[in-house]
Amino acid sequence: TNILNSYLTSKKYRLLRHLLLLFVLEILAMKNTFGGFEGVGLIYANIVNVLVLLGIIYINIYVLMPKMILRDRISFYWIATSILIVLGIFLLALFQGVIYRYYGIKPEISHEENPFAILTIINAFIIFGFIIIGSSTVVLYQQWVNHSKQKNELEKITIESELNQLKNQINPHFLFNMLNNANELVIESPKEASVLLSQLNDLLRYQFNDSTQEYVYLSADIHFLTDYLNLEKVRRDKFNFIISKEGSINSIKIPPLLFIPFVENAVKHN
Repeated sequence: TNILNSYLTSKKYRLLRHLLLLFVLEILAMKNTFGGFEGVGLIYANIVNVLVLLGIIYINIYVLMPKMILRDRISFYWIATSILIVLGIFLLALFQGVIYRYYGIKPEISHEENPFAILTIINAFIIFGFIIIGSSTVVLYQQWVNHSKQKNELEKITIESELNQLKNQINPHFLFNMLNNANELVIESPKEASVLLSQLNDLLRYQFNDSTQEYVYLSADIHFLTDYLNLEKVRRDKFNFIISKEGSINSIKIPPLLFIPFVENAVKHN
């Protein structure tokens, strides 16, 4: 969902994500230490567990992932994560051993329990592996979402650029011809020149003002096309056109200058 995407990828939730991670690791640490240590030893063992887990996660997401996974060095990544897990298990067992030596464990816990026992190591390896897989999945998901956003933004910019190019497509040669025609008509027929300049004024106003909007009414675009065709009619012999309208054109909205490329090509090549 959008809420989940925003929480996992947005920078404004970054602190909250880290606090949630710390909370989860604290729960894991308590589960790992509560049954064995007591008193001050429990506090120290808990801190050690959280720090080791945090170290593994942050080394994975800030060092190994950017330098290996995101650069397609998969084999090196698995080797590095395996070394990281072994190092994490060693440090955890070492520090917990020191805490046990100085602060002891609960009396009901066997003193013969060895933090380096094979089952303990396998269990820790599995837990650390799931932690690394989980953190890697989140990072890859963030990369995928950000990549999708960048792709969509690029497509949007490309479409807007193409649309702006279409909006500016009216040929300057056409404009100069209209002004020349108006200049000739001013002497021969001032009324026709006035009509031509009025139509040209409406056409340019629509192109440079109304066309900057995201949507315009269909009726406004048809009016623009009518002005354009009437101006073409002035400068061409035996030029006639018919515009047919159906439906409620005053309530339908379309992107501005949507039809002018087709009309221009029809006039030019017909």
